[in-house]
Amino acid sequence: MSQQKQSTDLDKRIEIIFKRPTEELLSPWEISNFINQFSSNYYKNELLISISKAINSGTPVENIFILDDSFKINTSYSKLDVIDLNKASEILYLYHMGKPVSLFPNRKIYSINIIFNVFRTFNEIIYKLIHKRIAKKQLHNFINSPNDKSMLNILSDLKDLAYNLLSKSNLREKNNEIEKAYGAAVNRINKFDDEQIDIDLMQDSFFEKDYALLKNEKYKNLESKYFSSFFREFNNNSRPVVGIYYPETNKIQILCVNHINKTKRDSRFLDLKQFSHNSPYEVIILVGTGIILPLMKEIKYHLDERKLTKQKKEVVSTGIALDNHLNEIYSELETILLDTNSSDFDNIELDYLKTKIVETKNNNDNKINEPIRKYGFSLSSVVTKTKSS
Repeated sequence: MSQQKQSTDLDKRIEIIFKRPTEELLSPWEISNFINQFSSNYYKNELLISISKAINSGTPVENIFILDDSFKINTSYSKLDVIDLNKASEILYLYHMGKPVSLFPNRKIYSINIIFNVFRTFNEIIYKLIHKRIAKKQLHNFINSPNDKSMLNILSDLKDLAYNLLSKSNLREKNNEIEKAYGAAVNRINKFDDEQIDIDLMQDSFFEKDYALLKNEKYKNLESKYFSSFFREFNNNSRPVVGIYYPETNKIQILCVNHINKTKRDSRFLDLKQFSHNSPYEVIILVGTGIILPLMKEIKYHLDERKLTKQKKEVVSTGIALDNHLNEIYSELETILLDTNSSDFDNIELDYLKTKIVETKNNNDNKINEPIRKYGFSLSSVVTKTKSS
C-alpha cells in the first residue's frame, strides 16, 4: 500500500509563472477564487493519475472507491494515510469523512455505505427525541460482523440498538422515521442482491468490450446506478477523497494523501510561491509534473485563438514574438512529458473504464484552465525543478 507507487515523478516539479497583462485590479474574492479553482482541479488531476496508476498496477477496479463528501481545507488530517477498519477509532475517522462509493460494484463497500447512512440517520432521529446517540464505537461491530451474518441481520441489530436506546427514555412505540430509514436500507440491499446477476453480466461484457447491453433501458439504468456513480461524485465534489480497499488486510490506502494530510506534503503538492498584489499581477506556483498536459492544452487554446484573430486581420505582426514564446513553452512541456513517460491513461486496458477516465480527465483539464482564462492570466514561463535545484 505504498503511496510512492501512486506518485508521478517525485524528483521533479514544475515552476509556473502566470502574468496578467491588464492593469485592471482583481478583488480579494477573485484572487481567492482563482487560487481555489486552480488548486482543487489540479488535485483532482493528480487523483485521476493515481487512479490510473493503481488500475495499471493490477488493483481490482471494484476495490477503488470515492467518498461522497469533500475534505475540509481547514482540517489538518494529520492521522490520515492508511485506515485500518479493524480498529474502531479508524472506522470513526472514515465515517466522519463520508460514505464510500466504489468504482465498480463491490458488496463490502456498498454495505459500508448503507451502514454509515443508516447509523447517521438513526442518530439524527434519536437525538431529536431524547438528545442522545448510539455510541459511534458500535460501528466497528457492524462493519466487521462475521461473514456468515447477513446485511439484513446487521440492519435489524442496528434498529434494535436504536429502539433499546429510546426505550430507556420510555419511548417504546415504533417510530415512523426509524422504520422508514430501516425499510429504505433493507430495500437497497435486497435490490443489490436481486440485481447481482445483471451487474455481473454487465461487468463481464465491459471486460469483453461488448457494449450491446447498454442499448437496453434496464442495463442503462444499472450502469448509471452502479458504474457511473463514482464519476458523478468525482465531478460534483471539489475536493474528493479516493481510496483503495484491501480485503486481505481490511485496510484502506487513501490516494494523494499528500494533498490532504498537511504533515505529508511532497513534490506533487501545489505550492503557491508568490501572488503579487501589484498590478499587473504575477503568480508563481510550484506543482508536480501531472500539470503538463492541461498546460499544453491551455497554450494550444491561446495559439488557436490568436490564429483565428489574425485570420480576421485584427492583429498585426507584433504578435509574432508572443506566438514564438508560447511555442517555446509548449516545446519545453512536451520534452518534460516525454521524460516523465506519462502514459497512465493510455495504458488502461479496460476500454470502458479508460473512456470514462479520459472523459473525466478532459473535463477536469478544462476546469484547471478555466480560472486562467476567466481572470485574464497568461502563461509566462515554465521551469523544471529537481530536488537538488
